[in-house]
Amino acid sequence: MTIGHTYRLRTLGTLRGSRVEFGVHLRHDSGTTDTAGAVAHWVANMTTPLIAATSTEVNWDEVVMSDVDPDGEESFRVTIGQPSPGTVIGDCLPGQNAMLVSLSTGQKGRRRHGRLYLPGVSESNQTNGRLVGTQLTAVQAFANALENFYGPSGTLAGWRLVVFSPRNVTPPKPKTFKPKEEELVTPIRETRVDDIIRTQRRRAIGVGR
Repeated sequence: MTIGHTYRLRTLGTLRGSRVEFGVHLRHDSGTTDTAGAVAHWVANMTTPLIAATSTEVNWDEVVMSDVDPDGEESFRVTIGQPSPGTVIGDCLPGQNAMLVSLSTGQKGRRRHGRLYLPGVSESNQTNGRLVGTQLTAVQAFANALENFYGPSGTLAGWRLVVFSPRNVTPPKPKTFKPKEEELVTPIRETRVDDIIRTQRRRAIGVGR
């Protein structure tokens, strides 16, 4: 572990033969809990609300934590006890449909806001393209758990949920480039669940999204 480093934490699963995942960034501010401990904490505390928020057709497989520093620590993986399917019943919408959780930092700017997409939307928990019922309640509980464990006053000491925007000073071509001369790591202050079901890019079976 390295104090001050930011880590990408990804939770991976399968849905109808394709890989699905979502991710957040955690910054290690202080304390003795290392990356292995942080991943173990996530599996022990976030798997239950995640399972409660996703369809029975999704199975959650593993958690991967990676240092965003190219010269930092190697990735650390923990397998989730199998099987670990979601518990929301009803036919699942196509895999490109997802539930949006926004991550707010209380500061303006696109680089200061984040979001994550949860797969596994139950058809019986949507009305006219909006999430409703028990699944909406469960996703809100998942978002609350993120704050409770990793927010400003989170119970995992020294690890904080952040929006990570990397430094980029190399202009792409051909459109106009806006330099990012400093790396931004901004603590999350609150989470919000959007009840509008989102659509992500569809890829071939087995490739994921």
